[in-house]
Amino acid sequence: MKSFDFNKNDRERRKDRIKDLNSFKKVTKSLQEIEDLYQRISLLQTFNGTIFVATANKKTCILNTALLDSSIETLESIKGCLQYGSLSDAYALIRKFRDQSLMFLYFLAIVKRNAYPDENYDKHFEYLFDWYNSKIGFIDFDQMFKYLKSDPDVHKIINKYGLQNNWETLRHKLNDYVHVKGVDNAYANYKRNYDLSSGFEKVDKNLKYLSVYFLSLLLIIDSTMVMSTDYIDHMEMGMTPPEGSQYNIAPSIQEFINQYLKSYDNDLVNFIKQASIMEIN
Repeated sequence: MKSFDFNKNDRERRKDRIKDLNSFKKVTKSLQEIEDLYQRISLLQTFNGTIFVATANKKTCILNTALLDSSIETLESIKGCLQYGSLSDAYALIRKFRDQSLMFLYFLAIVKRNAYPDENYDKHFEYLFDWYNSKIGFIDFDQMFKYLKSDPDVHKIINKYGLQNNWETLRHKLNDYVHVKGVDNAYANYKRNYDLSSGFEKVDKNLKYLSVYFLSLLLIIDSTMVMSTDYIDHMEMGMTPPEGSQYNIAPSIQEFINQYLKSYDNDLVNFIKQASIMEIN
């Protein structure tokens, strides 16, 4: 039996108890794998020289890796909350992680669909410009969602493979924690006898779902974002790239697909393979 350490406060004692929980180890592992996914996508955009430029009506902006890199830091902050059992704060940050992921997909879709805009560009382009210049006001995520779903393939995977229902369920859950809708949402941040194992398992499930959602839509909107560096590496060394190497995806991305997307719904992966120009196994 462990002796009581009067030199530690409640938070430190919770941390000592939490670190040995299998559910905590599991969610921490998932967090690291999801963080690695975002890190890899960000690095691939840089290494492959992928530049997304939006220009219209004498306005120009570049969609860089800011939202991806910020998401990585948010995942690190979620880890910090979980190690103390602060589930409410973790969910508030999960909502931020979700929002940043959705915004990146939304802005990417705007740029990809409007490669050569004219003076008649739509309100979505204006939204992108305002965000890029830090002048954006109200963030309408419903409009972002509708814009993404206007792509037939995106609409199909969201509705056919259960992503829509899971999104709505999680949306309400995140809002409840952010706005502390009930004393239980407050207890989840500190109460000693709160069921942390169950809480960690739910966090793990929700984070995995969000990562599946993000990567699935990314592969539909622009699957070249996950292109391996094989083609560019050969070009930079003055060598002829292997035939078809421009369609190879990074091995780490394929591993994530195998572990996360296929376990969520293998039919979803098959649909993405058919819709994508990249070689996805």
